[in-house]
Amino acid sequence: MLASIDHKFVLLCNPKSASSSLTKAYRKFANFDVGRGSDWKHLSWTEHRNIFGSFFDDAGCETFAVIRTPDELLVSWWKFRQRDKIQNPAHPHHQNSTVGIGFETFVREWASPEPKPWARIIEQADVLGDGAGSPAPIRFFRYEDLPLLVAELNERIGEEVEIPVANRSPKLDGAQIEPWMRELPRYQSHLEFYEQCVERGQA
Repeated sequence: MLASIDHKFVLLCNPKSASSSLTKAYRKFANFDVGRGSDWKHLSWTEHRNIFGSFFDDAGCETFAVIRTPDELLVSWWKFRQRDKIQNPAHPHHQNSTVGIGFETFVREWASPEPKPWARIIEQADVLGDGAGSPAPIRFFRYEDLPLLVAELNERIGEEVEIPVANRSPKLDGAQIEPWMRELPRYQSHLEFYEQCVERGQA
């Protein structure tokens, strides 16, 4: 999470949604950089409220986050876990590697009641939800509308900031969303959350 009292914004870092690129670009403008180099980077909205309360609201800050469709997230997570460095058995996240695991197998395991480590992902609704099953009362930008978020932040800062590429997933074939995947209850739950954000006019 990044927050700037000076420029009146809070940026929640939704995993696999350009959060690494955004934090690298705007870190120098932030008064608060929560979780740099740790799992706290992906501080959820409810955690943010429990820690800071209305502090940022009272300071006139607006909270932003990027959201992605279930299709995009599943493909991105599977590809991200194919990267070379976690293939090393000594790597702390080696158990998450999807090397040798097909995309269909990954999706089926993800949708199971107790997924194996390589199919567990940080749930978008857990990061961006209000704790009661609905989207948090913040301003969302769809991943494909990332340039609009960048323009918003740049206007607040008063500079043209370029967004670097960070944590890019390997370029791989074999990841295709099939109709049966969209019928999975867990997929439907993710889709419903995404659509709630869009329907409420926050995306």
